Amino acid sequence: MRCVVIGLGQFGRPTAIELARSGNEVIAIDVVMEDVERIKDQVALAICADATSMATLKSHGIPEADLLVAAIRDDFEAQALVVANAVELGIRNIVARASSETHERVLKAIGAHEVLRPENEAALHLVQQLTIPGIKEYFELSDGFSVVEVKVPEKLAGQVLKDLRLRQDFRVNLIGRRRIVRDEATGKERSVFDVAKPNTEPLQQGEELVLIGTDLDLAMMMTTLGFEHEEK
Repeated sequence: MRCVVIGLGQFGRPTAIELARSGNEVIAIDVVMEDVERIKDQVALAICADATSMATLKSHGIPEADLLVAAIRDDFEAQALVVANAVELGIRNIVARASSETHERVLKAIGAHEVLRPENEAALHLVQQLTIPGIKEYFELSDGFSVVEVKVPEKLAGQVLKDLRLRQDFRVNLIGRRRIVRDEATGKERSVFDVAKPNTEPLQQGEELVLIGTDLDLAMMMTTLGFEHEEK
């Protein structure tokens, strides 16, 4: 997939790098040469240019891109112009970064297919960590439906998975479990992740369960079974 990322700041740069790491052809653009130099070895093409220029967007195969990410942070006029030009070029998937609710509405009205507010996502992640007991990692799949990673509390150590009745009592499904095991040959400890499968191996305090379900069901399960806030 050919992807174009415009704006290589705190949001745009990691986005471009992760897209490239996932096997996509990434074209990264910024007006600051220093930012372009920092990423040039990690993407297919890094360009120092003004992406608000239609001439720039018509070059380097950008009109044939499958995805354009408009990630300009401090110049909303430039961000809006990039989105408008991308719409005019007919780029099939345009994702834009917004710094406020007003900017989000404007970008959607211009034609962005999806608008992200990274600060809001980070805040939501933090709130989920603080309000759902025992949560270690959180990933929202859709509104109210999530994947979480939680640590097994002391009170559940020694029990087996089937005894927790996750699906039957709480409508929560187990994806897998992450445990620390000691290599008998070397004596070193390592992290092992097993996909969910029936087994009778007792749970260990501190091992991690990866679960999927609605936020309400997850919260009910973790409260009922005695998961506690992870100590920071």
